[in-house]
Amino acid sequence: MKYVALFIFLITSLSSFSQGEASHWYFGNGAGLIFDTNTDTVSPTSAASSTINTNEGCSSISDSNGNLLFYTDGRNVWDKNHQIMSNANYNNGNGLLGDPSSTSSGLIIPRPGNPDNYYVFTVDEPHHNNAWAYPNQGPADVNGNTISQYDDPGGGGGSVPNGDDGFNNGLNYSLVDLTMNGGNGDVVSTEKNRPLLTYDPLDPEQASFKCSEKITAVEHNDGQSYWVLSHFMDVFYAFRVDANGVNTTPVTTQINPLITLNGYRRNSIGYLKSSPDGTKLAICHHEQGTTQGQSANSTGSFWLYDFDDATGIVSNPMNLGSNSGFYGAAFSTDSSKLYTSAGSSVYQFDLDATDISGSQQTVQQGGNSIFALQLAPNGKIYGSVFSNSSFLDVINNPDELGALCNYVAAGQALAPGTQARLGLPPFIQSFFLAKIEADNLCFGSATQFSIDSNENFDSIQWDFGDSSAMNTIDSPTHVYANTGIFTVSATLTLGTEVNTFSKTIEIFEVPTAFSPNDVLECDDDNDGVAAINLNQTTDTEILNGQLPLNYTIKYYESQVNADTDMGALAMPYQNTSNPQTLFARIENNSNQECFDTTSFLLTVFDTPTANAVANNEVCDDFVDGDGSNGQKITNLQIFDMDVLGSQDPLKFRVSYYQSQTEADTKTNPHPYLYYNVTPITEEVFVRIETILNENCFDTTSFNLVINPLPEVMGLNLSQCDEDGIYDGLTIFNLTEINTTLINNVPDRVTKFYTSLTSAQNSTNEIDGTAFSNSSNPQNVYVQLINSNTNCFDIAELTLAVNVTTGTDTTLESCDSDGTEDGLFNFTLTDADAAVLAGLPVTYTLSYYETYQEALLETNPLTANYTNTTPYNQTLFARIENDNNCYGINQVELIVHELPQIVIEEERIYCLNTFPAIITLEGGVLNGFPNSFFYDWSTGATTPQIQVNSTGTYTVTVSDANGCSKLRTITVLPSNTATFDSIEIVDAVEANSVTIFVSGEGDYEYALDTEFFGFQDSNTFIGVGPGFHTVYVRDKNDCGTVKKNISVIGFPKFLTPNGDGYNDRWHVYGINTPNQANSKVYIFDRYGKLLIQLNPLGDGWDGTYNGAIMPTSDYWFYVKLEDGRFFKGHFTLKI
Repeated sequence: MKYVALFIFLITSLSSFSQGEASHWYFGNGAGLIFDTNTDTVSPTSAASSTINTNEGCSSISDSNGNLLFYTDGRNVWDKNHQIMSNANYNNGNGLLGDPSSTSSGLIIPRPGNPDNYYVFTVDEPHHNNAWAYPNQGPADVNGNTISQYDDPGGGGGSVPNGDDGFNNGLNYSLVDLTMNGGNGDVVSTEKNRPLLTYDPLDPEQASFKCSEKITAVEHNDGQSYWVLSHFMDVFYAFRVDANGVNTTPVTTQINPLITLNGYRRNSIGYLKSSPDGTKLAICHHEQGTTQGQSANSTGSFWLYDFDDATGIVSNPMNLGSNSGFYGAAFSTDSSKLYTSAGSSVYQFDLDATDISGSQQTVQQGGNSIFALQLAPNGKIYGSVFSNSSFLDVINNPDELGALCNYVAAGQALAPGTQARLGLPPFIQSFFLAKIEADNLCFGSATQFSIDSNENFDSIQWDFGDSSAMNTIDSPTHVYANTGIFTVSATLTLGTEVNTFSKTIEIFEVPTAFSPNDVLECDDDNDGVAAINLNQTTDTEILNGQLPLNYTIKYYESQVNADTDMGALAMPYQNTSNPQTLFARIENNSNQECFDTTSFLLTVFDTPTANAVANNEVCDDFVDGDGSNGQKITNLQIFDMDVLGSQDPLKFRVSYYQSQTEADTKTNPHPYLYYNVTPITEEVFVRIETILNENCFDTTSFNLVINPLPEVMGLNLSQCDEDGIYDGLTIFNLTEINTTLINNVPDRVTKFYTSLTSAQNSTNEIDGTAFSNSSNPQNVYVQLINSNTNCFDIAELTLAVNVTTGTDTTLESCDSDGTEDGLFNFTLTDADAAVLAGLPVTYTLSYYETYQEALLETNPLTANYTNTTPYNQTLFARIENDNNCYGINQVELIVHELPQIVIEEERIYCLNTFPAIITLEGGVLNGFPNSFFYDWSTGATTPQIQVNSTGTYTVTVSDANGCSKLRTITVLPSNTATFDSIEIVDAVEANSVTIFVSGEGDYEYALDTEFFGFQDSNTFIGVGPGFHTVYVRDKNDCGTVKKNISVIGFPKFLTPNGDGYNDRWHVYGINTPNQANSKVYIFDRYGKLLIQLNPLGDGWDGTYNGAIMPTSDYWFYVKLEDGRFFKGHFTLKI
């Protein structure tokens, strides 16, 4: 009899695993177990006592030899040294999106094809307080109102961020790369917390929860990928993980039962597990409540399904239990038994039984609640017991029926100071399945086979799937004759029991690494180090026709690294020595272990810098017989040092070209003595290259500018001798010849010299604007310069002096331009005839402000000139004959002042005084009126006129120089006022009087005062009762009118005591003729008529029938003649 417990590392496109990957468990409050299947021991450990602290979810992974790699609680990830990974630290704000209070907050899956990569799938707790806040951050109550603490009938509670981050994050995955952080691993930032869709995004309620707390993994039928499964409501979601990564499009199966969201989060609790052989799924629904956020004990259910590990489809739902709080589930190693926990009980189901549901047996019934159940590498199942947290329960023989399974409560002690809680770490269940392992699947190599199993067997028979002979060696090798896919089977016999296992493998093509050319690289900063993408420079040569889609090429610094695939160089790569030998590895993308290597030499050469060359701008010459064609011979070698700068001319070579393309391709270089073919401006392209590697080069360009010389001619210039000494010597403005010499060509200037040598050498320049000749005639020399290029040619100028003259004259004008300032705009050409009198008609005139300017012809005046000296100024007229000076004469400008008068005036004529007259004056302000001339609009010519009618009168006032001004006098009408009406508002608290008048005047108003107290308003407020006189006065002094008025009022008191005050009571303002028929009645307080008053009389003295009336209030009734009536009362005081 033989016992085989082999752990051979399988290297295919998927790294297959033995049970060593499940050797380290970390869970609860720092609890840990280490399984050693070689010694069949289980060792408690407190190594995680200061790291993990989780109620439920957790996951860990080890390598095939049982060495810890890392573990997680769904939020944090700790490495093999129990140090938290820097990119998976929840308290630092960069954790994962699981939740330690989720049944399965994390599950670790190897990345097929890359032994250094693992995926961490996380499942958040779908909390109702977060769902009620969706899409905002929780927690919130059922009405969406923010609350500070989570309510949780099952315990937990807490607040953001410690209790929860406030969101239901659903199912996500992150990539851990073990090559990071010095080989301790870290989460890859670019592939972190990527969501997977396990709900209907169009359903807001589903989107608010996103998932349940369930997740498990099953090895795919191809042996090279995995299925990651989750469940939500009535749908299973199966995501495939292969060498390409996570396929985010799941295979979905909608199947009974429907777990309603009405009871979430409690309805989401419970484990999902797969059988080791991948054919079955078991799921625990802890509750089936109907109210969110509330517990619904004894409402859960337990289900079994078939699973197709080739398609990801779930089928054949079977309800194995109802109305209980099912939580944990586990299959036996041979997938024949299924266990579940519910409260304090653990139940077993025989999956080989005809009636699986009827095969239920209770294998544990106690007082402690049992939660997670998990199959271990030693073939045993362990259970967490919340109330006995220092131990785990153990099922020693889970493959056996009923009590033979040997359930032992508290069968496994935990390390002191550590505690179990509810959860245990889940694993890919195929870790615990007896299976075929295959090593070295590359074509042409001997493939090593073995069985990874805890099973005892007597004999084994191998079928390699290629029609070759059977093999009975425990761990045989086999060389396949072809590449392809083969089904390998191993039949194990133990007594009369025969078990056959099979596995599909693929034998992969081994690529050939063809030798590439050595790489000659150019250094961009000449430090001997270059950044090179070898995949771009060398891959094609190594492939040499092999399909690039099938193979990957990597580069290494040593042969050992290339052989072991360690330290592959990232691109672009920077060399570490120069020259340097590098190594290339070409591997099959489907199996990285099928590879070949080669090597090559990398040499880095300095790359020169083409320093900028300033545009070379020079003047043309007459070497080619033409100084204005913009072409000449240039020695290009003079620019070499500009291009090189401080670079070594022994290492680099400089050449010149017609175009950028020719410089880049090094074709048709210019000769060093180069005659430009493009006149004036030609761009020259420069190439500087490394002599030992011409591919290392740089280019620049500059403009070769050959500026043409200006074209010149010989000229003559004449001047007047007006200094009073007729010696033929005078001052010349040499710049007069500029117009002729420049000939309207823009950007031309001149300079003047007394000798040709000075002109050629640009020395001893003379002032061309005021040059005194020393002989008559005299030759001077003129540089005609292009001011843009400073290129020049030289002309000879002959100077000659003339002695002649013209006639002085005067221009006069009145200061009539609207501004009397002594300045006037003269038309200077009006003086031409007088100045040129008797001279030929071909002579011309120019005017200047000063004699010097006229002599030098600087600042000539335009024909329209305004004098700058008020009233009198002398100008100078230069006479020229064919641009030669004939003479200079004076022109006097005189501006006469205008008469100073009052331009406009207004007068008033009172119409009520007609036919009286008023006098209008001529308005002279300076001098005697009789010294001026007058022309009135009435026809009069006297200094003043008399009028008695309104209107506008004008007069033109002129002086002896004929200068005049117009005066306008407007005679406006005015008059006394005519009363139209007077409006009186009386018998009120504030009496008012408003006066309405008409007339031509401007009026003001007064009350009771004739000579003062006038106002502009025609209304008086608060006028006392009685008689008043109103006055209306014309503001233009045409007169005042008046009118008497009465204002009705009633005294408030009667005191007939003879003191002269209030001795009689009468109505104020009534004793007028226009109110003579008014009626006035006085009554006592009881309504008895005491007296009727005469409106024109003296009033009532307070007696009745001769007797004085007592002190009291008395009433009056007044009916005025104008129809108004009033009633009121007054007080009689004795």
